[in-house]
Amino acid sequence: MWKPTGGHQGWTVLLLAAVLILALAAPTWADSRPVVDSLTATPDAPTLVGSTIVFNATFSDDAGDTHYALWDWGDGSPVCDTRSSSDCWLSEVSGAGSTGGSHTYSLAGIYTPFVTVVDNTGKPGTGKYSYVVVYDRDTYVAGKGWIESGTNICKVKDGETGTANFAFNARYTANATVPGGRVVFTLGSWTLNATSLDWLAIVGPDATFQGVGTINGTGNYGFWLSVTDNSPDYFRLRIWDRDTNGRVYDSNTQSPATCTDTADPTSPLTWGQVMIQSRSVQGGVADGTTDAAEITVGPVPQGVLDDLRRPARPTSSHAVFLPFISH
Repeated sequence: MWKPTGGHQGWTVLLLAAVLILALAAPTWADSRPVVDSLTATPDAPTLVGSTIVFNATFSDDAGDTHYALWDWGDGSPVCDTRSSSDCWLSEVSGAGSTGGSHTYSLAGIYTPFVTVVDNTGKPGTGKYSYVVVYDRDTYVAGKGWIESGTNICKVKDGETGTANFAFNARYTANATVPGGRVVFTLGSWTLNATSLDWLAIVGPDATFQGVGTINGTGNYGFWLSVTDNSPDYFRLRIWDRDTNGRVYDSNTQSPATCTDTADPTSPLTWGQVMIQSRSVQGGVADGTTDAAEITVGPVPQGVLDDLRRPARPTSSHAVFLPFISH
């Protein structure tokens, strides 16, 4: 019979080696965290203040785990806990399932709700929805959706191309001297967020507004956003560095005519919706008439108005069918 040399020390070394071999050979049963697989909202379009939006999410996890969900609506209201609230719910079988809830937004704005699914070991999984756009019945332009931003645009930023995700609203209230609102535009690794708006001009189906913002939270950038509410809707975002006046990004398709500062938007939405409502204004006070031909808020450059007053854009023969609920 073979015996290790070295007496007790030899046996100890042999025992430690055996334990190590068994540990390496043993299967690992690590408990994973939940994964939020999808998150949707209905209606998935700019929504009037006071309307209820219904959210639904699906999730997956280890079989046998149990879960609850926390819904944060993104507007500062209390978080909805599926364990204690009737405004949200969760259903599951064998560690996978769905959760949802409904929420009414009382203020116009752009919101990013998210859901956190927590398993019985305390591990969380989170999903967010980008974005909920809420508007009111004053003069406004609002939209959300996607455009394709390729290499053939007026200005590519940092070589990044692909699908750009945006949400915006700009609104006028009676006696206001500048519009209020928000703009979020994401392409690849960078995001523009508006910090203020300078002016808003709406003429028929066209709206243009200008403001100041940051990219990934830094910098001093100006932006010009113009849209056409048509079939399909069109979108343009032009960004420049306010310190150097150099153009940073321009989503318009490249050509001598379309890359000028005030050119029409040329990017059709591949998904999404633009909505424009205007009220005629007399003496700086809205008179309540909707669908007015023209309104301006703030110090709109005369050249902008001249361009917006051009003959209407011909309706495109290339329709984009959008999955939205009519208002």
